[in-house]
This record gives sequence, structure tokens and C-alpha cells, in this order.
Amino acid sequence: MPAHSKRNTSLAFFTAYERSLLKTAWGSQSTTLTRDAFLPFGSCALCLLQAVDPVACPQGDIFCRACALSNLVAQRTEIKRLEKEWERRREEAESVEAGEEEEIRQRAVLEFERVQAGLGSGVKKSGGSGEEAQSKTPAAAAGTKRKFELDETELLRIAQEERTKLRREIDDEKRALAKHTSFWAPSQTPDGSLSRTSIPQKPPKLTPLCPASSESAPHNLTLKTLTTIRFTEEKSKPTCPACRKALTNISKGVLGIPCGHVLCKSCVDKFMQPVRTPDPHNPGMEHGVLRCYVCEENLMDEDDNDEKQTEERNGKKDKKKKKSKEVDKVKRGLVELKSDGTGFAGGGRNTVEKKGVAFQC
Repeated sequence: MPAHSKRNTSLAFFTAYERSLLKTAWGSQSTTLTRDAFLPFGSCALCLLQAVDPVACPQGDIFCRACALSNLVAQRTEIKRLEKEWERRREEAESVEAGEEEEIRQRAVLEFERVQAGLGSGVKKSGGSGEEAQSKTPAAAAGTKRKFELDETELLRIAQEERTKLRREIDDEKRALAKHTSFWAPSQTPDGSLSRTSIPQKPPKLTPLCPASSESAPHNLTLKTLTTIRFTEEKSKPTCPACRKALTNISKGVLGIPCGHVLCKSCVDKFMQPVRTPDPHNPGMEHGVLRCYVCEENLMDEDDNDEKQTEERNGKKDKKKKKSKEVDKVKRGLVELKSDGTGFAGGGRNTVEKKGVAFQC
């Protein structure tokens, strides 16, 4: 091929044309979504269609009920598979540890038999000859006999040193053998070696995650925390029950938990703000209570004042009991439903990124 060819394979570096080809398949890529890629308001985050029997997670992600249930079942199945995989790897690690312990014991027995046969232990002495060691001791210089004392701690220390030395020899042999074996073997991979230290003592505590959550801020998803969405429909379109305008990605629908009614954000700011201070001219008006515009259900938990009073009276015990009771409990309040769009409508989520390994040369 000529030297000026676009696909010259005789060069030791990539040409500009070859680098442009690699950029399309390697490395991280990002792009800005256009209007055609945005889903309409009320679409399911899993099937990407208009949600049927819609439900919402505590963070405002919308799903079809069937899609959410199937995703939860799939995640539960995967969690059980991972737990069984952990148990299998734990059993394999214990068997490998038992085999190594048996090999260390056999080597210790063989070394003892060699010493008894007069063949030497093969251990290098760094403290000089035995005669020099005896001449340095004060008992040998005085010519008196030393009394033999059996110290249990000293014996345990010597046994531990022997086990450490034998284990180091076995590791060195395996490391030397690995240089001559196939590098693609599973045992030669970084996580291929099974040991108790490489596998956690307890199985990983996994919980189903919301499929629409981001990698930087994932949140849990359970069947109890799903809230049924009750849209007010007019002409088969979800509308705001206050202003009678259609709910779109721009109107920013707000969900009331646990009733499930949805209003636009502007109407929520106008009609669903709790009265913070009591009105002396209207003593019958509630203050500090947030109620739904449609069904007038209380969207707030117990009053903060009542909680503080009970905590001061009963101490921390009631607080601990309350935390244990609120596990997997839907927290009342207002949640903004997620929607696509640019700028204010999408909350800056109109850029997608594909991560990959960069090919460098």
C-alpha cells in the first residue's frame, strides 16, 4: 500500500483518519437530546409508553404498575442469585483454605522427619554458628547447665512463624508457576483467587433500586412505597383540577402523597401552601396543615410541635420505636413528577453520556 493511504498499517502510529474512526467506537461520548427524543408527560420510564395504571416512586419517577412489578420481581430474582453465588464462593474459599492448611501440615511433618533423619531442615541461620551463640550467653561462659523451661507462648510463637514461613513458600511457588501458565486461565485473574479475606464475611445487603434513578444518586424502590397516581382527565388528557389546563412537561406536575392527585406547580404554589401563623379574625382556620386541593386529605405527618413534646416527655426510646415503625412507610408530602425537556422543564437532564474505554496510542 502507498505511504499516503488512509489505512496504512505499516506505520507505528495512527493517522488522523484512523483516529477519527476510533472516536466513533471508543471512549466516552455525549450528545444533547432534541425535542423528538423527549417523552410526553405521564410516560412510563420502563416501557416508554403512556403509563397504564400509573404509579410513582417516592422521588417522582412514573411507571406502569405492571412494569414496576415485573422490574421488582426481576431485581429480587437477581438478588437471590447473587446471594447464592456468594454462598458458593464462600464454600469454595473454605475448601481452598482447608486444602492449604492440609498442605502446610504435610510440609511441616515432612520437614520434621527430615530433621529427625539428619538431613537438615533447609532453614538458613542468620545468627551465626551454634558455638558462637553459646559463647555469647552468660550461662555458657560460667560453665553451668541451663534449665529447660517449657513456655507455651514461645511455642505458639515458633509454630506461628513456621506456618507463616511455609505459607510464604507455597505462595512463592504458586507465583512462580503462574508465570509459566496460561494468562487467560480464570485462576490467574485478579479476582480468581479464592480466599476468606477476598470474600466478605456477610452476604452483601442488596435492595431493589429504582430503574429510573441515576448512578450518582440511586434510591431504593419497594412495593409499599409506590403511590397510585390519580390524574384528572379531560378529553383523555391529564389536566390540572384547579386551572383546568393540560399537564405537560413544562407545567411540572406535582403529586400529593398518599392521595395521588396531581396539580401543576403554579396551582400548588397558589392554593396548597399551609398557613404558618393562626389568624385571630378567623379562629376556625387550620394553621400548619397541608391538605390536598381535591380530596382535602392531610399531606403532612404529625405536627413538629407534638413530636418535640413527646420526645421531651418520653426521651429517646419513643424516637427509636418511631424509626422502627416507619420502615418502608410512605412519607406524606408533595413530590414533583419527573419529566423530560430542556432547561427548566427537564431540570438540565437533556444531555446523555455514553462511557467507554479510551483507545490511546
